[in-house]
Amino acid sequence: MAEKIPSVVARIDDQADSLTEEDLDWAVPELIEHFTDRFRALSHLAYDAKPEDGDTPLNAFKREVEETVRRACEYYLFRSEHWRSESRSIGPYVIRCVTAYAKDVRAEVNANKRIHLPTCPACRLLGKQKWMIKLDGSGLLHCKLCDEKIEYLQTQEGKRTERMEYELRLRKIFVRHSRKGRRCPSCSRFIPDSYLAAYGISCPYDDCTWFGVTDELEPMSHPVGLCHESLLSLNDKPNTKKPLHADAEAQDFIADDQVDPFMSAQIAQQRQQELDLLTDVIDGLIERVKREKRSRAIKKLLMFKAYRSMVDRQPDDMIAYLVHQSYAGTIPIQSQIFQAYVRIVDNAIPFEIMPGRETFEVYSLQDENLDVFHGLSKYEAVVDDEGSVPNNTQEKHNGNRCFIGMVCDVVDDHGNSLVSKIDHYTFSYIRLAGVPAGTKVRVTHLRLPAHYEMGGLVQLQRVRKAIVERIKKRMS
Repeated sequence: MAEKIPSVVARIDDQADSLTEEDLDWAVPELIEHFTDRFRALSHLAYDAKPEDGDTPLNAFKREVEETVRRACEYYLFRSEHWRSESRSIGPYVIRCVTAYAKDVRAEVNANKRIHLPTCPACRLLGKQKWMIKLDGSGLLHCKLCDEKIEYLQTQEGKRTERMEYELRLRKIFVRHSRKGRRCPSCSRFIPDSYLAAYGISCPYDDCTWFGVTDELEPMSHPVGLCHESLLSLNDKPNTKKPLHADAEAQDFIADDQVDPFMSAQIAQQRQQELDLLTDVIDGLIERVKREKRSRAIKKLLMFKAYRSMVDRQPDDMIAYLVHQSYAGTIPIQSQIFQAYVRIVDNAIPFEIMPGRETFEVYSLQDENLDVFHGLSKYEAVVDDEGSVPNNTQEKHNGNRCFIGMVCDVVDDHGNSLVSKIDHYTFSYIRLAGVPAGTKVRVTHLRLPAHYEMGGLVQLQRVRKAIVERIKKRMS
């Protein structure tokens, strides 16, 4: 009979008195793998995941808890030396620490009150998520953006491309439509009841060729999205963590356009104090990471440097994002930080990285050991009247369209590169300056999985959390 191989928990318990910090390089990954089933349940707790999400929550959670498991091992083995007590085992200790982490993540999610609102299927397909409003009396949903786009496209009579004709037809279907609908049996998308014909119907989406009768379709809920609940009136009570007087209203927090010199000096002084705090916290965390093994901590170190460079470039935005946690800029700050990170990583190449037990030399941003991007994508799109190119990436991760990670090239129909025309880009669109609406373009980019706790976005979230937590401690 073959001898039973002891589990990683048993091996750590048996060898606790002889283990060193270098042994954590094999112990942590093996513990995470050993507790996969337990972590699956905890990932559902943390992210409020659903069965259709597949293994995405688990994979994200396993990546996110690496530091928690490592810290638990450090305390159990070296700092508190819990192993000296015969009744203690590292297994329950790790599970306790990770469970506490999962509850903290869940509490952070619940702290932001969000509601489900119907989103326009046409806008969503064309690269923008727009909320819909219910029309009084009719029971139909109305998309204001579709109204605006239809008005513009109708002025382009004789100039419309094939793609513009399709957009016009699709927006006319969804500009006002019923909330009730059916699922297309071929592409699984939403078809509103207001579009259905009595004897025959074709799927309204151009990449689907299904045609049939209404009776063949099963009911489907209208697509929705999560959004933060907004104040509907300036007389509403503001939602704030700070204690306020009973009569406080939202309008009390709108800035006065007449600021006296004394108040102006106070504001400038507070802003400088917050900037000093932010830079001091990030610099301190950078020095702390530098004391870790470089090949293991290199990605974290470079992400901290990206945050630091953004503080130098956009101090007020970063104060709002990290100190006040109330960033309201027009360009998503996360995508700007990530792009700074990519530039810093690219400039640092080549370097060594140790994602597991082995050390690898990284020579390219696409190196699989670096695990930033998930490959090269190419797609075609049309510039809209705002100069935006939507994210039409065909590749998906667990059913979700991958993000734009790093734009490599944007080329028009004549083969001319439009990279110099890029004003900015985010994970979901590219904004061009001086390019006429209706221009067909081909986009080449390095893609990211559509999950903020996978691939290159893992460090973005980890570092933000570390900075925010340290700032809270300093301000308490």
